[in-house]
Amino acid sequence: MEIPVGKPFPGARILLLDEDGTPVPNGRGEIAIGGSFVASGYYRAPSLTAKAFVRNPAQDIFPETIYRTGDIGSWDADGNLLFHGRMDNQIKHMGHRIELSEIENTVIRIAGIGTGICLYDPEKEFIWLFYAGEPDKKAVATELRRLLPAHMIPRKFVQLAEMPLAFNGKPDMNQLRSLMGK
Repeated sequence: MEIPVGKPFPGARILLLDEDGTPVPNGRGEIAIGGSFVASGYYRAPSLTAKAFVRNPAQDIFPETIYRTGDIGSWDADGNLLFHGRMDNQIKHMGHRIELSEIENTVIRIAGIGTGICLYDPEKEFIWLFYAGEPDKKAVATELRRLLPAHMIPRKFVQLAEMPLAFNGKPDMNQLRSLMGK
């Protein structure tokens, strides 16, 4: 998934950082934002502040705070920022970095499927797919094998009558995780 965000507005600095917090000039990285408008931290949450509001590693003349968004991005040839998903939805599986949202976006392209959520079980090294729709598990697996590389194919498929939702209307991840224990 690649969503164009556009160009930064005047006074904003956008950096892409690798896992170690080093700027990545080309390729994908975590989107970090700098500028005079960046907050000094989260309200009454010092541990979250320490992780997200950090010193700009590209600025060695004066200290500047940047905000690490947790979003993955890259630049296109025209200087537009592209959004690729969230870091917390990225796993390393079979030696490959996988964004679970890429699998989810492929699943919903299958006729008869309304929604799909992937979760990763790092202990068993399984990708789980929970989906609501008409096709049976075998049909979904067959179609995904046609559309995705082998390392992105879920190991467990759970067909649901409907996706469980939390109070905010988003998929209830806790309820889905509880189904992983069965």
